[in-house]
Amino acid sequence: MDRLSEHYSEGKCDRCWGYYRCRFGGRRANPLMLRCGGQPGAPHAKRCYLEAILKEALFLLLISAAATFAAAEQGAIHIPLPTVNINLDPTGVQDVSSLLVARQLHCQLVRMRGREAVPEAAQQIRFVTPTLLRMRLNPLARFSDGSPVKSRDVVATFKLLKSSRLVLRNIFSWIDKIDAVDDQTVEFHLLKPFPSFLKFLGAPNYAIIPEDFIKRAVSAPLLWRTPIGCGKYRVTRWDDASG
Repeated sequence: MDRLSEHYSEGKCDRCWGYYRCRFGGRRANPLMLRCGGQPGAPHAKRCYLEAILKEALFLLLISAAATFAAAEQGAIHIPLPTVNINLDPTGVQDVSSLLVARQLHCQLVRMRGREAVPEAAQQIRFVTPTLLRMRLNPLARFSDGSPVKSRDVVATFKLLKSSRLVLRNIFSWIDKIDAVDDQTVEFHLLKPFPSFLKFLGAPNYAIIPEDFIKRAVSAPLLWRTPIGCGKYRVTRWDDASG
């Protein structure tokens, strides 16, 4: 990633009303005080560091958008990341970069849009009773290998997460069991009424994985580098050398 050009930002000190300057270069923020005895006091340092973080975040957003638009005509998305050590295995610890990539590869039953949980792989959602949630899957939902998303894939995914996930396990404290009624219908049996269940289910941590892929990945964990998902994109190449 190219370093940001070195430049300065000026402001007024909240403590002494004197002016200060922040020097930016890459990820480094070095406050240079013109008053306060020339010492790097806390108000200056915190403000400069915050400005540096915000400027770098904006820079990454701009280059990501530029790369996306440049590749749009080719049906590809290029995602510049601050690290190459991303984890696409949903049972492990996933940082922001990993979740960003996973979001493009996978679909979920529902997704949060603002404060509302909206259907994604699910087509119909109904609480039959306060503790029984029935979902009808969208027949058009497909994995990247062309196979349809079925209820057994949903059951296998949540079974995998419950048995192997290291973090973000709170949702399982409300689930009694999950049943595949038929290929297109899945039922969640809750231990007790929980009105916010769909909001938890819509968090970006419950991607649907094919049952067959899960079985193969048990003995071949490297398959998680190119997972099969039901999102709009799939991984075609890793470029570790680009940093």
